[in-house]
Amino acid sequence: MKVVALIPAAGSPGTLATTSFASAVAEGLTANGVQTRVVGLTAEPTEWRPRALGAIPASAPWLPPTRLAPSAIAEAKHRGVFDASPCDASTGVIRWKRELLLERELEILAQDDPEMVLYADTRSLELLRIVLRIAQRRTWRVVVLSNEALIDRLIEPTTRDAYIGLVAGCSSGIWCVSEHLASFWRSKGVASERIFVAPLITQDSNFRTVLAPPRVYSAVYVGNLAHEEVAQLLKVATEVEQRLPGFTLRLYGDSPKSVRAELLQRIALAGLDAVVRVESAVLPEEIPGTLATADVVLLPRSSGEFSDAGFPNKLGEYLASGRPVVVTAVGDIPKYLTDGVHARIVAPDRPTEFAQAAVELLRSPEAADAMGTAGRQRAMELFSSAVVAERLVEFIESLPTMLPCAGTMSAGGTHISRSLLTADGELVRRDLRRIRRWVGLQPAIPAPCDPRS
Repeated sequence: MKVVALIPAAGSPGTLATTSFASAVAEGLTANGVQTRVVGLTAEPTEWRPRALGAIPASAPWLPPTRLAPSAIAEAKHRGVFDASPCDASTGVIRWKRELLLERELEILAQDDPEMVLYADTRSLELLRIVLRIAQRRTWRVVVLSNEALIDRLIEPTTRDAYIGLVAGCSSGIWCVSEHLASFWRSKGVASERIFVAPLITQDSNFRTVLAPPRVYSAVYVGNLAHEEVAQLLKVATEVEQRLPGFTLRLYGDSPKSVRAELLQRIALAGLDAVVRVESAVLPEEIPGTLATADVVLLPRSSGEFSDAGFPNKLGEYLASGRPVVVTAVGDIPKYLTDGVHARIVAPDRPTEFAQAAVELLRSPEAADAMGTAGRQRAMELFSSAVVAERLVEFIESLPTMLPCAGTMSAGGTHISRSLLTADGELVRRDLRRIRRWVGLQPAIPAPCDPRS
């Protein structure tokens, strides 16, 4: 078996969490004897920073120069790029070129291995369609990651329903980061056997040593500065500083300049300039050293469906660092951690109680060290990349080699079903006209994948 992890980009603003997750998956699979590579689905050079993946082999076949030879159309036709697929309903000008380039790259990586598996972490309907079309032609299995982005409507609203139908009907398996999401996909007709539940995965190589805490009443947060967690942290910082003068909180994260500027303004208005510092984002391999500068690490989340559906990957990194953690009791967190043993777990939306838990740990270094040690052990037992990847391999091996919707072609000929002529209807017609003009094809239009498959 070989695995290719397909991600939108690496190391650029907004993709550091995806980068960290993919790195951990690749490292864990490699530790379990599975040859693994990361492939970026980006056409923008500024979005591709493979250094953030560390030593993980990586490539990005859509980066320029991507000029194709005159024979490319004939090659694409031969490979079936223009053929109708049960996982799709149209073939666009840009997409057929990308399909050809990506399929070439994946074939080189597969080296005729029929056990090739594609792990896809993308919210884009267009990118997912390309991946599934290639997999369907090559009879490769596809596992799609499902996280809280689905609930938070971070998937383009006009394509969200189609995206859900494609994942449910055409992927081999779905990696869910919470039981909430697993229940969602079961409600869409996905069998439990096609669902892999693992809340997070932590890259073992980054957390081999634990450094002594500085003992200066310091706290750290590493994440997205646009996240609601940051607003909660400002309230917590105010209350902690009142109890422990000299307390400092450093926020490390990637975000647009406008978000950073707004955050700095909020800090100033709250009178926290001397307490809270906003730092630059850190790469995955830099996170352990960053966490080591803190006496305690903080992760407050509000109640709601977003928190129920998600499980922050940074929590695994917090725990693995050996630092004591204060976190809120949302989603599946209480299923994996025990309050007072592995971490301090506080009810959500209670900043005063959250601040008090942080103060108690800062005032009790021996208890804090014991909790940090227990939390680290828990992370290694449950969230270590090697441990999670071993489970993932077993899950993949249990999946059928054929995609659920493979072979469900309809006998539509050149007829375009009225159900397909939605907002994309004119795009479908235009693309079909272009394809016929280029290569003389009369492609059949498939029936959409049945999400109940």
